[in-house]
Amino acid sequence: MSESARRSPDWDLRAGTSNYFVVVNAYALVALLSLASTYVVTRALDPQHFGRLIALLAASHLAQQIGVSWTALSLSSIGCGEFVASGKVTNTFWARGLILAVNLAILLLTSPLWMGPTLSLLKLDVDAHLVDAVIGLS
Repeated sequence: MSESARRSPDWDLRAGTSNYFVVVNAYALVALLSLASTYVVTRALDPQHFGRLIALLAASHLAQQIGVSWTALSLSSIGCGEFVASGKVTNTFWARGLILAVNLAILLLTSPLWMGPTLSLLKLDVDAHLVDAVIGLS
């Protein structure tokens, strides 16, 4: 496909339906996998460990919303513009990757400062095996 054909409104109309179909199916797959993992976790954990897991998931979801989602939203428009202009999204990919790497480094380096207060706020034991595993991953 030529560059000029890909940049035309006709291409958007022709590819729009299939692109939308792929996106909707991806969201459906994520929803099914989420339900399956919830089913497995509720069967595998006792109530005490399940509560700890939910507290950790809530804290990590908050961090994800604040620290990760904004890069996807803000850089998607830049990536779309780059794709239309050049046919690739390498600059946007590496820019987002660098931002995420810097955020991860800051998160890990500052974890001794906020991990204790967060565990205390969520009323979690530091001795809990699940918390130890998560802290060990970071």
